[in-house]
Amino acid sequence: DDYCAHGQEVFPAWHRAYLVEFETALRKADRSNGGDGAIALPYWDWVASPELPRVLQEQLAELPRGMFKEDPDANSARSQLAGLGLGGRHSTRRIAANLRASGLPGQVDSCMMVPEHWLHASTRWGRGSSLESPHNSVHVALGWPMTSVAVAAFDPAFWLHHCNVDRIYEGYLQVEPDSADEFRAVQERLSAERGEPNRFMQPLEPFKHPTSGLPFMPGDCFTTEPLGYRYDVLPHRPPPRMSVAPSLCLFMGIDALALQRKSYMVYVFVLPSVAAAEEWAPPGDDPEAWLAAPTFAGAAAVFGGKGSECGNCQTRPPYNVFVDVTEALAKAGVTRFEAEVRVAVVDE
Repeated sequence: DDYCAHGQEVFPAWHRAYLVEFETALRKADRSNGGDGAIALPYWDWVASPELPRVLQEQLAELPRGMFKEDPDANSARSQLAGLGLGGRHSTRRIAANLRASGLPGQVDSCMMVPEHWLHASTRWGRGSSLESPHNSVHVALGWPMTSVAVAAFDPAFWLHHCNVDRIYEGYLQVEPDSADEFRAVQERLSAERGEPNRFMQPLEPFKHPTSGLPFMPGDCFTTEPLGYRYDVLPHRPPPRMSVAPSLCLFMGIDALALQRKSYMVYVFVLPSVAAAEEWAPPGDDPEAWLAAPTFAGAAAVFGGKGSECGNCQTRPPYNVFVDVTEALAKAGVTRFEAEVRVAVVDE
């Protein structure tokens, strides 16, 4: 089905509804098996712990092959998983290296600092300082199936990851109490001026509110307690501080539709001179080894879409991603005007 909220302001609300629906289903299943239904989805704080949680390494490393079968009437996501396990994740070492290379603490700080909800909520409008940016980085850092929009949710890591994205969103809402009004106003303006659907007024399909049973609406998603949960700890907005503007390697105009279903990790290297850049070559064939190269500056994730059959992907505007190369420039002892940049891209 055509459920896709990426690149839109409704992105965090839709995924909040998704988490609530899944948690409700888990509780119902537990009660039907004789349990008390006291189940809550955990979050994986990949800023504080940028390595794959032990439970995912030891107990949820693979999905049993017998859970899926060939079915000519199945949807495309099920067909992709038929006969496959989840052995496609990157190695634990590579995942940890990718997460650290992605600069997740800085990405989260940046999205927490954005004053407008429409800039915070998705990659659509900003240069990359949105909640969706670290979300994309973690998806791509883990490798398949997390790199596929169509099948990522079959990996248990998806739920721990998205609970943390939701936790960051809740932290933002706590310091930006006008977010619901901003969301409503921006969507009304886009509808009036551009003829776009008013996503604030559209149900978060296919989800139902856990208590009313009515269609889940974006307006239901601005506080967690009526939905039956709250977080023990929320991220804080960093205090204002005087600092030099960062130097960014910016990749502009990424078209999700052109990517089809593919995701990419973009590795950036900073060279001190034209001569050094002309002699440069990727340091070996293993991207994990690139992260230890002295010229390595950082990585960015390009998270693919659902392909040409996705209505949202067809109309989603191009977006930007960036890598902060400030530290790499200082390490090389050059300014951004003197440095040369080389980029290696891996299809994940």
